[in-house]
Amino acid sequence: MKILHYARYGVFLLLSLPLFLSAKTPKPKILIYGSTLEAYVAAVQSAASGVPTLWVNPQGYSFQEDRFRIQEALSTTVLDGGVVYQFVDKKSLAQDSIPGVRQNGKREAYNVLSPDNLLLTSLSNEDVVKIVRGKTWKVTLSNRKSYDFLSVLDASLSQDLLRKTSLGNLPALKSTPAKDLTLAASRATVLLGEKNKEIYTYTLTDLFTQKDNFFVLDALAREAETNKAFQIAYGQIMGAIVSYCAFFKTTVDKIDLRTLQNELLTFRSRLLPAQDVSFKDQNFMSLQRMYLAGILPLHKKDEQLIFEGDDSVRVADIRPVINQFFTRAQLWFVDNNPEFMTVADALNLIKYTAFRGEELDVEVKRLWNMELTFKGDYNPSKVISRYEFAVLFDIYAAPFVKKVSQDGQTISR
Repeated sequence: MKILHYARYGVFLLLSLPLFLSAKTPKPKILIYGSTLEAYVAAVQSAASGVPTLWVNPQGYSFQEDRFRIQEALSTTVLDGGVVYQFVDKKSLAQDSIPGVRQNGKREAYNVLSPDNLLLTSLSNEDVVKIVRGKTWKVTLSNRKSYDFLSVLDASLSQDLLRKTSLGNLPALKSTPAKDLTLAASRATVLLGEKNKEIYTYTLTDLFTQKDNFFVLDALAREAETNKAFQIAYGQIMGAIVSYCAFFKTTVDKIDLRTLQNELLTFRSRLLPAQDVSFKDQNFMSLQRMYLAGILPLHKKDEQLIFEGDDSVRVADIRPVINQFFTRAQLWFVDNNPEFMTVADALNLIKYTAFRGEELDVEVKRLWNMELTFKGDYNPSKVISRYEFAVLFDIYAAPFVKKVSQDGQTISR
C-alpha cells in the first residue's frame, strides 16, 4: 500500500496501448474548460497523468501568449524552481541539467509535461451549450458532439461554465502563510504562492473548490496571484486533482495525499517553502520529501522559513515524529539518547527502523562525496548535519511513503 500508486498510473497506459496502435483517440473522461494559462496547464497535466482529457478553449487561447512572460516571472519569485520550468524556453534551461528524482536507488529525470499527448484533445473556438449532472457530467458542445465526463474543471476567468450548471456557488480557495503552518498542515502542502514576497501555502483540502467532481478555479486568487509561476502551479495541481478523481473513479474525500504529492513532485512541483534551498541542489527531491514527512521542520528567521542544512540534529526534536512513523524506533531511542546525532547514530537508527544491515555503512561511505554530494570526508563519529540526515533518512528509511490523512495527520496502522 505504501508504494501502490507510485507507479504513475502505468496500468492505464498499458491497457490503452491497443488504442494507441490503432491511432484512435480514447474517449475523454475529463473536461477542462477555459481560455487561460491555467486551463492549458491543467489539461496537459491531466493527460500526462494518464487520463483522456478534452480541453474546450472557447476564446482560442494560445500558450504563445504567455511563453515569453514566463522567463520574466522566474526573476521575480522568492523561491526558485517549480513546475514553471516545464514551460520555459529550452534554451534558457541549458544550465538546468540536474536529474531531480531518485527512485529505486538511482537518479532519474523528471517526468515531462507536453501538449503532444495522445490522451489530450483540444477544441478551440467551441463552447459548451449544455451541461447536466447525472451519474456523470453530460456535456453538449456547440459542434453538437456530446460527452460523459467523470470530472470537470472550469478554469475560465469568470467561472463561465459553472454558471451553466445548477450548482450555485462553490467553496472558495483558502491559503495560509507558510510561516504560520502547523506541522500537520505542512505535510499536506500541495501548492505554494507568493504575495508581496511572502510565501503562502495551500493544502489539499484548501483546493476542494468543488461539488460532485465539478471543480472551479478561484477567480479572486488568480487576480491576486499575477505571477505566471503561480498560475502554472495552480493549473497543474487542479489538473492533477481532477485526473486523480477520474482515474480512480472516486471523489475528493478519497484522494490519497501521498500519491497526489508524489505525482506533483515527479513533474517538478516545488512544495518546500525554505528560502535557503535551491531546486538546483542535487538532493532537492529528498529535502522536499523530508519536509512533507515533517521530521525536520523548517526554522523561522526574520519572518522567513529556512532549512538551515548546516545545523546539527537534536535527537529530542526528531524523536516524536519518527516514533509516529516507525514504532520500532521507540526501542532505539530508549537505548540511544544523545543530545545531538552523529553519522553513526543516524545510520544505526536507519538500520534499526528500515531493517538494513551493516552493508549500509559501506554503501554510504562509498557514495558520501560523489553520489550523495556531501562535503568533507566520511566520518562516522562526526555530528551529522540536518542536510546529511535529511538525505540519508529519505533515501534509506523513506518516511514520505508513510500514510497520512488529507490534513497531514499521521495514521496508525
